[in-house]
Amino acid sequence: MHRREMSPIYRIAPCRWLSVIALLLSLPVLLAGQVGSFGGSLQSDNTYGPAVAADGSGGSTHKALPPAPEQMGDLLEREGHYQAAIEAYAQVLTPSAVVWNKLGICYQLLYDLKDAEHSYKESLKLLPANPIVLNDLAIVQELKQDFPSAERMYRKALEIDPRNAQILKNLGTNLLMQGEYTKGAEAYKQALAINPHILDFRTGPKVNETGSVQSLSAANYIKARSCAEAGMTDCAIDYLQRALIEGSATVKQVNADADFANLRGTPALARLIGDQK
Repeated sequence: MHRREMSPIYRIAPCRWLSVIALLLSLPVLLAGQVGSFGGSLQSDNTYGPAVAADGSGGSTHKALPPAPEQMGDLLEREGHYQAAIEAYAQVLTPSAVVWNKLGICYQLLYDLKDAEHSYKESLKLLPANPIVLNDLAIVQELKQDFPSAERMYRKALEIDPRNAQILKNLGTNLLMQGEYTKGAEAYKQALAINPHILDFRTGPKVNETGSVQSLSAANYIKARSCAEAGMTDCAIDYLQRALIEGSATVKQVNADADFANLRGTPALARLIGDQK
């Protein structure tokens, strides 16, 4: 008996069925792999992002970059590590005016006046019309007892920012240090007109008031007068008390001073005068 020859279509059909069966068997594995890959990118809020490991550490192998030198310097300066901050700022390849000013502040806080002055001047070379840096440089000049140079810096800063109460206050103190009491009082009045609390030694900005004890005492009395004229009773009483204790003012002088007219008859002034008798 002759063997029947299979037609071509029957010869290839088994091969096709075998391929289909293999594909069906492998499909669950392929789908599982795809679900795993999508699950790593799709977050619980239905947004795409990096895969998160089971321990919450994140699937990325990239390490966080270290902070830039300026950022590190800022952090160290805020924590009071001024020398370390200087070393960090020094790593900035091309320091900006801001970086030079930050260096100056750190040097000043370490009382390295020479390097502070150099840093402020380098900052001003890059940004000459910066009233804040001019003010900082003026303070360094005062710490060096060079009050005329400091006055010039304050006045130059006020040409740029005439309504800066802090710089006006600093100029007032500077003028008192030079014995210019009338001009100093006028600068204080201008500062108070802009910021009524600028002379409040409890909450207002501080200022380096360098000079002789006599000059400092006179400054307290002038501040008291300026606050009294501006109607700032608490401010006036605080500075007047200092002046009386330091001996730069007397009860008789206070009673005769027209600048304290606003305080006449107030319980605060009566108590203060009473304590001095």
